[in-house]
Amino acid sequence: VNLSLGVLNDCPPVIVSEHGTALLYEYDLYDNYGFATKEDFLRRVKASLRKANYIISQSEFSKYSFLKEFSLPKSLRVKSILCPINADKMPLLDKEEEKIKLGLGNKKVILFCGAHLPVKRKGLDILLKAVASNSYLRENCMIVIITSKEAKFFAQNFIRRQNIDGLVLDHQPWEILIEYYNAADVFVMPSRQEAIGLAYYEAPVSYTHLTL
Repeated sequence: VNLSLGVLNDCPPVIVSEHGTALLYEYDLYDNYGFATKEDFLRRVKASLRKANYIISQSEFSKYSFLKEFSLPKSLRVKSILCPINADKMPLLDKEEEKIKLGLGNKKVILFCGAHLPVKRKGLDILLKAVASNSYLRENCMIVIITSKEAKFFAQNFIRRQNIDGLVLDHQPWEILIEYYNAADVFVMPSRQEAIGLAYYEAPVSYTHLTL
């Protein structure tokens, strides 16, 4: 969109948000987004910045990486604004009741929740291999995976081949997602790269309330 704004003679100020762009460049993850080479990715980023007046990064870490990796014009302003989490929308529910309600049984529950590039970026394959190779996890834990429709089939096939106790779901409404967060004993998402992982914030909010 910001590239197309270049055709306007009288264009208003353009604000562009970036979500770990420099991290994709730094850690060679650009191919996840269809770029054949690192140079192709860099050219697209620089072209996108030509019409931008402001950049909003998702975190201070992302902002620092962005400033370090790309040669930005001095007139371009970069500010970090964190994505907010509303703790009031994360009620603390009874864990055992939620396990029974969701039919999760008596085992410890490992929860993975990641839909955007769940294998290439969020590390779903790492978690599945870890469970498959560990006798304690196989015998004592159930893995619950909430992911994209495409990754759902990958995870289901893996679980079936390895005979793992698991449940795989695609996108869930917020009220159901809250129930799984409360029912889980541990949240695991071995992401290969994050600008700011919202799921990491969402998962422990209920426990934070309990601790405080």
